[in-house]
Amino acid sequence: MTLQRRKPNGWWTGYDHLQFIANVQNLRAADMKAAAERIGTISCLDKKVGNYSLGMKQQLLLTMAILNKPI
Repeated sequence: MTLQRRKPNGWWTGYDHLQFIANVQNLRAADMKAAAERIGTISCLDKKVGNYSLGMKQQLLLTMAILNKPI
């Protein structure tokens, strides 16, 4: 699956996307903040994803991927 085919929901904010993944995986809010700070998406989490550039969408997807600390 390419990043162009897996598009985040444009009506949700970045925070909404992270919250959804955190709820599914039973993670804490601190985990969301740590992942967003690590990737550099913390400053744009309050904006709707539909307004993100392609690079910001890719960063959000990466942030979502590392929420459960896979490494």
